[in-house]
Amino acid sequence: MNGDAAKNQCPDLLLFQVPMRRGKADLTKYRDASAEVIKSISKFTSKIERASIDEAYIDATDLLSLDTSESAISLERSNVVIDPDSMKHLYDPGDLPNPPYSCSINEISGQMDAIECLCDGRKLRQALCLAQEIKNQILADTGFRCSIGVSSNRMLSKIACSLNKPDKITIVPLESVQHLMNFTRVKKVPGLGGKLGKDLALRFNLEFIGSLTAVPLPRLIEEYGEKTGAWLYELCRGRDYQAVSTRTLVKSIACSKNFLGKSSLRKDAEILHWLTNLAGEIVERVAIDRANHNRLPTALFLSLRSDQSDTRSRALSPNILASILPRSQQMEEETEAQIARRIAEMAYGSVRSLIGTAAITNISLSVGKFKSDHSAACGDVKKLLTEPPKLVERESFFRQFFETGNQAEPSTPKKVAFEGSLHQATEPKAQEETKASKELVYFQRQNSRAEKVLCEECGSYVLVHLMPEHRDFHFARRVQQEWNREVNRTLQPLQVKKETRTICETKRGRRRGKRDLGLAKIDTFFLKRD
Repeated sequence: MNGDAAKNQCPDLLLFQVPMRRGKADLTKYRDASAEVIKSISKFTSKIERASIDEAYIDATDLLSLDTSESAISLERSNVVIDPDSMKHLYDPGDLPNPPYSCSINEISGQMDAIECLCDGRKLRQALCLAQEIKNQILADTGFRCSIGVSSNRMLSKIACSLNKPDKITIVPLESVQHLMNFTRVKKVPGLGGKLGKDLALRFNLEFIGSLTAVPLPRLIEEYGEKTGAWLYELCRGRDYQAVSTRTLVKSIACSKNFLGKSSLRKDAEILHWLTNLAGEIVERVAIDRANHNRLPTALFLSLRSDQSDTRSRALSPNILASILPRSQQMEEETEAQIARRIAEMAYGSVRSLIGTAAITNISLSVGKFKSDHSAACGDVKKLLTEPPKLVERESFFRQFFETGNQAEPSTPKKVAFEGSLHQATEPKAQEETKASKELVYFQRQNSRAEKVLCEECGSYVLVHLMPEHRDFHFARRVQQEWNREVNRTLQPLQVKKETRTICETKRGRRRGKRDLGLAKIDTFFLKRD
């Protein structure tokens, strides 16, 4: 019975419904609440990995040495996984319904003291106190309640967290690890919820992941390769070596819609309509994420599921994502709608090639592979083009230059004559001068003869450090003059001999002889005449 039918029969019934937008659930407020929870957890540690909208991993290894108070622990809401074989002295799970067995700590004889007697009991006790403090902090900051799983690795913690809900803590001692794996279904194990888990269950006829311990390692490697086979061998024994990667932002943004039963999509118009709605949500969320976190996705994916096949995906061109502006810039709704339509049309072109003419039961669009948005530091081109031009007064550079020079040196600059050769200038009158400014050095010669020497060939004064280069100039000019004279003598008009023609009769026919034009050979150009 759906909610509307139940409301008709029971008018006083209170129903909590998710807000709707674009024909599907709008989870915006839940994402905002998730960000508040992450902010609250950050008060304890920065080693947080945000896995989804309502899930996060915390590496609390460095926090266990902190002083914690056990007085605030709620024992009735703190649970421990019990192995009936190795922990029967603490609690007899005979009255519990179905494995894996767990009970609240206040039902264990000895309670917290009994926990510390376990193999890793001291760490579990400290971790339990820390988990309670985190729960209290989240409740105080946000008003939300949460469930926490505590164990030696992230895989066990995730499984334990789902055992007792809501608002409870579940710890997994080392003695209970294999018991927990023996009664955890394959699809409930992180990483085995998809095709790999289905293939594993069918190939070895498994229901619980713990049953995989009967399969030897060589067989797993033979079936799934060395890396995956070794991972499965450790996983079924409750060992997971994946570290918590510090990440408080989601790795991808996705939106999807299910069309079950009679609501499955068959008509092209319906498919394009829902692709446009999903693309609109993607564009909006990317714009908000870009404004808040200064990043931009570089990958775009389409996923489809039909009533005749499993989920199939395809990567689409991500170039259009760069045109999504940050929401802080108040991008027009019409512009967002245009981008959404372009994404929908691009995705629509891949629908039939993925599933053919089958009815669609699920559509999903997602973006990922975020990179830093370097355009945030650049100006807005649209603003640049729309703003009216401004009149800016510009003063001549040379005018400013000489004014600066005049302020630095009150005396009148000495004039330099540039007519004729650059090496000949009018000699200024000798006079006592103050220290010249740095700017004037580029435009006037220094007057001190102490820094100059007289060139015997041209009679001009040259700076001491420039004299070697000045001598090279004269030497090169002499060499060039001698060379020119030699060339002129060689290229004098030569008497051209009369053209002779030799005709040779051969079997191949007539052949003309070479013409002797009487030109001088190139060797004569380099021969020195006596």
